[in-house]
Amino acid sequence: MSNFGDYCKLEYNREHPLDRVITADSISAYNRVFFFILRLKRVLYTLHALWKNLNMPEFRRAAQYARKLRELHFLRHQMHHFLQTLD
Repeated sequence: MSNFGDYCKLEYNREHPLDRVITADSISAYNRVFFFILRLKRVLYTLHALWKNLNMPEFRRAAQYARKLRELHFLRHQMHHFLQTLD
């Protein structure tokens, strides 16, 4: 997925008069924004999967890692909140 933009590209065949407004440069900029948002969505998906894994019973019972798990939950929550505000 990190190289998804190398294999996929959004294109739009435009005819006159749209070709004056929607230029090749604007389509290129749109591609960059689109793939950036796609990467953000992937990070959100990964954070959600991490949340599921951290809430599994074997993690919750690991008392020796309780402090580290709490810190990890907090960091995951902060990252998720930041990315949700961009969504």
